[in-house]
Amino acid sequence: MPLCVKLVSTTDESFEALYLAGVGILPLGEAWQLHAKLGGGSLKLDQKFSNQSGSDSDGGTWMIGVGGQWAPVSLNGLAFNLNLESYSYTVEQLDDDYNQSLAMLSLSVQYTF
Repeated sequence: MPLCVKLVSTTDESFEALYLAGVGILPLGEAWQLHAKLGGGSLKLDQKFSNQSGSDSDGGTWMIGVGGQWAPVSLNGLAFNLNLESYSYTVEQLDDDYNQSLAMLSLSVQYTF
């Protein structure tokens, strides 16, 4: 009977980013608008693994984003937003650098009063 060994590793990760971005807005009629973001900032990435040493990385990041908004006048201040943002950064581990990216797709509801 073969002997099977299963190695289990747990991972605990924390990612924090603070950035400043400029936003360009292009109105498309009364209810629609497109927008784009471009910015940069700082980040902190902490990784801990149960079967090896963890790593911490601090550094700079840049972000780019695109999205749209639908806000019909008939909904009296209610708007729906769809956004895609991408963050790029470098993780340094031992003697190697790894270029990483993180993307976020969000759908939100906004009410202006």
